[in-house]
This record gives sequence, C-alpha cells and structure tokens, in this order.
Amino acid sequence: MIVPFPPFEPDKAPYNTNATAVAVNALPTADGWGPMPSLVPLADALSSAPRGSITARLSSGIQITICGTATGLYLVNNNGTLTDVSGPSAPYAVPDGDEWSFDVFGARIIATNLNDVVQYYDIGTSTDFANLPGTPPKARFVKVIGDFVALFQLENDAAAIHWSGINNSEQWVPGEELCDTNSFPDGEELQAISVNGSGATLAFRSGFRSMMFDPSSGYVFTFSPFAEGRGCAAPLSLVDIGRGDFVYYSDTGFFRGASATPIGAERVDRWIQTVTNEATRPKIKGVYDPFRKVVMWRYEDASGNGYIIGYAWQLDRWFQSDTIVTGLGVYATSAKTLEDLDAISSSIDLLPFSLDSAAYGGGPPSFAGFDANFRLGFFTGLPQQATIETGQIEAAPGSRAFVSGLRAISDSTGATVAVGTLDSHDDTPTWTAQQTRNSRSYMFDFRADGRLHAFRAIIPAEDDWSSLSALNVNANPSGGL
Repeated sequence: MIVPFPPFEPDKAPYNTNATAVAVNALPTADGWGPMPSLVPLADALSSAPRGSITARLSSGIQITICGTATGLYLVNNNGTLTDVSGPSAPYAVPDGDEWSFDVFGARIIATNLNDVVQYYDIGTSTDFANLPGTPPKARFVKVIGDFVALFQLENDAAAIHWSGINNSEQWVPGEELCDTNSFPDGEELQAISVNGSGATLAFRSGFRSMMFDPSSGYVFTFSPFAEGRGCAAPLSLVDIGRGDFVYYSDTGFFRGASATPIGAERVDRWIQTVTNEATRPKIKGVYDPFRKVVMWRYEDASGNGYIIGYAWQLDRWFQSDTIVTGLGVYATSAKTLEDLDAISSSIDLLPFSLDSAAYGGGPPSFAGFDANFRLGFFTGLPQQATIETGQIEAAPGSRAFVSGLRAISDSTGATVAVGTLDSHDDTPTWTAQQTRNSRSYMFDFRADGRLHAFRAIIPAEDDWSSLSALNVNANPSGGL
C-alpha cells in the first residue's frame, strides 16, 4: 500500500492521513517534499541582535545592503565586513520589540523607528546616515507610495499617516507640494501598507482601507474603509506577493488579500497559537522569497528563540524549520572581485558558497537571514536534516496489521525510516529505531504490529536528494484484537 507524506497541517487530527504535524526542514513540492537549504553566513556578526535590514538596488546596477541594530546602522561590504554608517544622532534607541523600517525613494534609503529622528542615506554619495531634512514626524514605519514618502504610526498618533511633498522627501509641511496628513477615527493602529501603483491598501489593527491618489477630488488621497472588524495583528507580518495581493497574520490566523481569504484555518492557525504567546505574536515578521514563490515568517517562542513557518502560495502548502534565526530578509550582493573572495577565505575549498553562486557574482535579491550569532547569510547551503512523518493509518481496517517492510519513494540514499505503532486512536505511538535501507533488497525491514501505524523518515543533513513523496508499505492483517 502507498502511504503518502502529506502536507504540514498540524491543526488536523493525527489519524488524518492527509495531514501531518511533523514536517521539519523540508520545502513542499507538487507531489511531496524537497530539501530546505541551510543558512550559510556571508558577513561578520553584528554587535547585537539585528533590528531590520534592506537591500537597495538602483537601475544602474549598484546595490547595497544596510542592517540595523537597536543602536546603530551598518553597511555590508563586498568582503562581508561591516562599516558603521550611523548618523550624528546615534546611538539610536529602537524600542524593545521593534525594528528599523526601511524603504527606497529614488537613490535614497529612508530609515525610521518610533524613538529617533528619521534618517536618510543617498546611495553613491553618502558616507553615513543623516537626519532627514524638513522636520518629518517621528514614526514607527515608512513606505513609499508612488511619488510620495509616507510615514505612519506616528509618535503622537498611531492611527495617522503623514506623506511628503510629491517627489520631495524633504517637504513635510502640510499643504505644501501636496504634502498632508490624515488621522483615522476607527480601525485602531495603522499597522502596515500594501502598495498598488499610485495607491495602496492600509491595514489597521481591526480593518482595512483603500488609499487612492485622486487630486481631482480636491484631496491628495481619498480613503474608503472595507473588511472592517478583522485586521492585521502583527505589523511586520504583511507581505506583498503580487500587485494588490498580500498575506498577513490576524488575531484569528493567517489570511490572504483584501478579501481576507483564510489560508491557515484548520491547518496552522491553532498551531501558531501554541508555539507563540500574546507577547511574541505581534513580532511575527514575514518576507517574500521571489524564486521559491513562498513567504516565510519568523516567529518567537516563549523563550524568545526565532523559528520559521512558511507558506508556498502557488501550492497552497505550509512548512516549518527548527533552525534558529534572529532575523529574516531578502538581500542581494554586488559582484565580488578576487580580492573580495580572498578576504572571505584564503582557500577556495573553504569559501561558504560555490564560485558560480549569485552570492559572489551579484544578482537579484534572494532569501536570507541572520543566524543565532547575528551573522547575515543566505539560505543556499547544503540541505538541512529533514524529519517528516505520515498520518496514522489503519493498514487493515477493523483488524490489527503487521508491517514487515517498506520502500521509500525518494531519491535519497541516506534516509532512515521508523515505524510507530498504536493500539487505539487515543494511544501514543511507540516508535521503532530508525532503520537504514537493506543494501540488497532496498527495503527497510521491520516487525511492527498494531492497529494503527505511523511512519517517520529522517534525511540527514547534506544528503543529496530532491524528492520524498511516499512509502510503499508491506502490511498484512494479523488478528482482530
């Protein structure tokens, strides 16, 4: 009988054969699971935990990466070293639990947090960040909307947005050059913004509004509420995945788009509640991996350790990782010279990536993160150890069954498999030891008797594999008791 390795949907019952609660360090594929690359550090360690970052790329091909901590801002150099580019108002004071918010306006990086004066860095000319001219208000977040720079969750009004003059990031006087501000009477805090051309969707704590550039109306922007009641509970959880399309975390789970289509209901919404708490849930932060067509969110457990839960929106599948990450982002690197590579390692064999990697040649942004030592790196290393279980099955309905062996439908040569047996649906599995494959028959040999069976595959780290879809199990009835 064929027993598939099903989607990661831990909210479902353990004896649902179409779902599993254990699928760690593997990425969903159309017909099973594939390897999840490991995080390989590329830069020196920050002095303290990362608090936001950005890669900015100009049409000329120039691109730079900036990382922030609670007190400073740092440029990541080609050779992986860090340069402190903090402005004169440093040391900064990013609030506990918050991050720097970054966006790019032309060739200018704008950075803000709720405690400090808004900062800017002009790519190609600035050596350090500086206070943004024009006396902009202090704000928790920044977003470029068309030809305007918008600041929101202001220091004195968490439900307000203040936008700059048109094409002028230094004009902050309302009434001048279409600069203005707007405070919203309901919806609670303005949490996030999804840009759609010259307009946007505003995500509040308890609702959404459309924001349209409409100067012919007598106003710069017009606003219309919709989807009132349910909003965005974690500001950094909202991730754009297409024009006018986004995913986010609400108080009741994960949703997609302005229509609030549930994507986590009866799959991961209850699970995320159990692995987080009320203090850590608002810190959920998502990023978009443009090549794998997935969104990955970093969440913190009660101890403050950060892990990944991900969603492949084209496959409508969830996944997770137990790798500790202190930050996530989408970054790009500039092309490196031989001298840059020599600064990373004097030996070609000890370089963290192959010589043909985009990490050295430069290219479009890729999914990256910070490890437990606060080092920036890319998820392009060798596969992590993957652990995937099946649901609990009745191999012989109404009777006990004896499992004598199985074959793995996988191209992994290093996989091991264990069998869990149960006497009833309220029982806990008793697992065999992990078994290696018989070198002659290519079978995994077992003697496992029970009313219910579950199966666990472990593929070791660095194993060269691409697919694990199912098991072909030899099972026969063994009695009625």
